[in-house]
This record gives sequence, C-alpha cells and structure tokens, in this order.
Amino acid sequence: MNVVLVVAVVLFVAVESIVLLYFHKGAYKIRIDFGKNMEKIGLPIVTFTQGEKSFLFVVDSGADQCLLNKKMLDRIGHIQLEGERQAYGLEGNYVKASYVGIELFHKSHPFVDVFQVLDVPGFDNVLEESGVEISGLLGNTFLKKYGFVMDFKKCRICTNGKVMKKKGL
Repeated sequence: MNVVLVVAVVLFVAVESIVLLYFHKGAYKIRIDFGKNMEKIGLPIVTFTQGEKSFLFVVDSGADQCLLNKKMLDRIGHIQLEGERQAYGLEGNYVKASYVGIELFHKSHPFVDVFQVLDVPGFDNVLEESGVEISGLLGNTFLKKYGFVMDFKKCRICTNGKVMKKKGL
C-alpha cells in the first residue's frame, strides 16, 4: 500500500512539473472569439462564465476601465469594494460609481478585475433590437493586465503567449 502511495505521489509531482514547465515557457495563447456576435450586431462581444451562467462583454479598447451594467449585479458573483467615487459616465459626465471585484472564466482560465458599476441604458437597446444581453465592457485595465490584443481579421482577442498567472484585484 505504501509503495502505491509513493508511486502515485511521484507521478503527480512529475506530471505537475511537466505542466508547469510547459506553461512557464509561455507555449500557449488564450484565444477568445467574437466573430459570431460581430456578425450579428457589429460589436466585439466575448463570452465568460461563472459556473453555469454565461455573461457577454463588449471588448472596448477605448475604455479606461471595465464596466458592469448595474442591472447585472444580482446575477453575477462579485465582491463589493468599499466606497463610491466620482467617475466619467458613458456620456462623458461625472457620476457617482461603485466598484466591484469579479472573477470570470473562459474555459478553465480565471480572469479577475475591478469593474465600475453604472446604469447603461444603451445595453437595453441592444437587447431589444438583437436579443443579445450585454453584461458590461472589458476596458484597458483588463486588456493590459492579461496581455490581450484584438485581432479583427480573425475576430478574436488573444494573449501574446506569455505566462498566464492568476492575478488578483
């Protein structure tokens, strides 16, 4: 019985080492397609999950921060961050905004970032016109943090192949 346990531990350590070496070399990229939604409504929209729930986010390289539609707060797992701050709203005016931390997944890859919470009436218009419910925007904080670049030719965002490390808030 002890020999089996020792062999199992050695095999586990060996496999884990190989996996870590593979990823440490930056030998993989994460690719997230947005072609289906680009064809449907003309926006680069990517899908993330939390458990069985799916959430759609517009990739917006012109946005400084990530944004969550206030209507999604009761549907998406989040951590409420303290305080409200003055922030630029979507129309360029100052608004009071709260912030939340959210962990999203694409396949098995976790992504964590801070999201500004605002009412976004424009997302309701997209829902009415196309049936697509947008949860929020992924802005530059997210794109820079994970090294994503947009590839409009192939309709996807992808990492540059560097090591993906779990990054916290």
